This record gives sequence, structure tokens and C-alpha cells, in this order.
Amino acid sequence: MKWVVERAFDRNDWFVLVAGLVLIGLAWLLPRRHSRQDVCLSMIFSVAAASVLDNSFGYRTFDYYDIMDGPVASLMDYAAYVLYAPFGYFFLYFHSLLKVKGAANLIYVLLWSAAAVGFEWICHRFDVFHYKHGYRTLISFAVYLYIQTITLVFFKYVGASEKIR
Repeated sequence: MKWVVERAFDRNDWFVLVAGLVLIGLAWLLPRRHSRQDVCLSMIFSVAAASVLDNSFGYRTFDYYDIMDGPVASLMDYAAYVLYAPFGYFFLYFHSLLKVKGAANLIYVLLWSAAAVGFEWICHRFDVFHYKHGYRTLISFAVYLYIQTITLVFFKYVGASEKIR
């Protein structure tokens, strides 16, 4: 993958920085519900999953969208992945806060997938994502359903503090 330096610091760069700081700030202000290990693991897992999926859908294989300023990676492309860390943390935080169990997990995942698509739409409006080749957020909804289900399964078996039921 070829790296480039930002051509200009545009509104998408400002959006990523401000949204990242706000989301991380909100996560920081929430009362602790999980061990530090689980918090770090949830954030790393979220960023890694986003990176793998974006590299699958957004780059060479399918080339459905570009991130930030085009098809060539810059530092701000990777900074955009930081937005996924607090989102993944909130997903698990509210799951344990609401004590979601059994079939309610399906409704929870559906609602969070809709919220993720909503946030992606906002990111798209701020030029973080540039869709092409007919890509639609309905595809993203399916991807979020998948990854959030995997996240719950992962933390059911790997998470150290409160287990997913």
C-alpha cells in the first residue's frame, strides 16, 4: 500500500479529529463497567475488525468506497479507524448496562447496526467515505449485523469481566 501526505486539511479531517475526541471523551466519562483489559480489547477488536473489513470492501477486491481523500492511504485514513474504538466500547458497555440476554441480543444487534449505519451516513456527509460502484448503506447494515454478532460471541468467550449471555 502506498502512503501519501495529506494534500489539504479539509472538513473530513476535522470531522475525524473532533468526532474522535468527543467519542473518546464520552467513553472516558462513563462509569467503569469493565476491566481495563476488556476496554482495551474491545477497542482494539473494533479497530481491527474495521480495518480488515474496510480493506476487503474499500480497496482492491471490491473497491466499493474510498476513505477520506482517495484510494491512496494517508495518515488520516488510519486516524478514521479511531472512530470505531469508542463505538465498539459503547456497544459492549450498554449491552452489559442493559443486561441484554437471550433473544433480546437480536434486537440489540439490529438497533446498534442501524445506529452504525446512521453514523456511517454522517461520516459520508462529511466526506470520510466516498461510495462508488453502486455501494449502498444496506450492505453496511449487513456487515454491521455480522461484526456485532461476532463481537458478542468473541466477548462471551474471551472477555474477562462480565460475560455476554
